[in-house]
Amino acid sequence: MADLFDQIDLGAIALPNRIVMAPLTRARSNRDGVPNALMAEYYAQRADAGLIISEATGITREGLGWPNAPGLWAKCQVQGWQQVTQAVQGALTETLQDKVEEMVMEKVAEAVQKKAEEVQQQNDHGSAEKKDVL
Repeated sequence: MADLFDQIDLGAIALPNRIVMAPLTRARSNRDGVPNALMAEYYAQRADAGLIISEATGITREGLGWPNAPGLWAKCQVQGWQQVTQAVQGALTETLQDKVEEMVMEKVAEAVQKKAEEVQQQNDHGSAEKKDVL
């Protein structure tokens, strides 16, 4: 049976895990619909999800359904969303670095354990030979 943290392919999209963040209305942009640092932090905190579907985003001022909804019709809004995506990518990079470091440490620990076992076997073998000589 598949685990929540197993990879999955959704058509052409390969997800690192089966955690999908549904779109939620946060209403955290400014009055002009510009995504901000609070939104960047919110999405970055959830960067480990396999897939993040962002909140509803207006394509015109007239298309907004609630106050402080983010937009995507002005250059400043696009720049705001770039701040959000950069924060998510930065969080993913940190997560990847942490995983690589963890994997390296596991490999080092395995190598040290293997060497310790080899040394122990050599010592045990050497002790047995000394007993035979005596």
